[in-house]
Amino acid sequence: MSVTVLETSVLTGAVAVRAWDDVLGRPTETPCTVTALRAADQVAVAQAVPHVSGLYGILRLAPGDYDLLVVPLAATFLPTRLRITVPPGASTIKVDAHLRPSPFYFPPPHSVVLRGTLAFDPIPRRPARWAGIFASLGTGPVVVARSNAHGDFVVILQAPEPDSDGNITLQDATLEIHAATPGAALADDDFSDLPRDDGSLSDLKSRQPLRDTLTESSLGAGSAESLNSPHGPDWIVLLT
Repeated sequence: MSVTVLETSVLTGAVAVRAWDDVLGRPTETPCTVTALRAADQVAVAQAVPHVSGLYGILRLAPGDYDLLVVPLAATFLPTRLRITVPPGASTIKVDAHLRPSPFYFPPPHSVVLRGTLAFDPIPRRPARWAGIFASLGTGPVVVARSNAHGDFVVILQAPEPDSDGNITLQDATLEIHAATPGAALADDDFSDLPRDDGSLSDLKSRQPLRDTLTESSLGAGSAESLNSPHGPDWIVLLT
């Protein structure tokens, strides 16, 4: 999450939010709802209004700590939650809300695409909702993905394009999976257990202490793998 002062000639108010496609690394026009929740008790106190600039604005917000719940209205992205602090007399705060891809996201060409389903054991199987997946290809950067309310996820990794002869560079992918201890069953549109998605990688991991790792070998541009297959129809990887 990035927080900067926004030019008042573009939008005035307390908070301005821009939705960001985390795969392509650029703003997205995907419509969203943006709600400010009081951090202390998670009570909704304000709803953002769409602006012609593509931003979502909250005109008035008392000084204090808030969670911004950003819910895409398209199935291609997952919701996200970000913590902000509004100080007294502050200029407009601008927030980039990075939207993680859902399993319905269409990956760009030459990507490595890994899909799977995360669940808890023992039976009855419960989906690992909003699990964090920290993945890298070879020595490449860490990409953060998340599972949806059913535990399904997609990881999209950028891979080197084939060379002029069509040869593909093969590398191993490492996935570090983090989840929180499961609670009561919740509806798909209940985001009360959605972890905050701001801060460093260490911050993100620490909010979900259950951990597992997986390595997939010999992946290159155009690889598309289901991680469920080697483990049976329901891949149960996280133990309570």
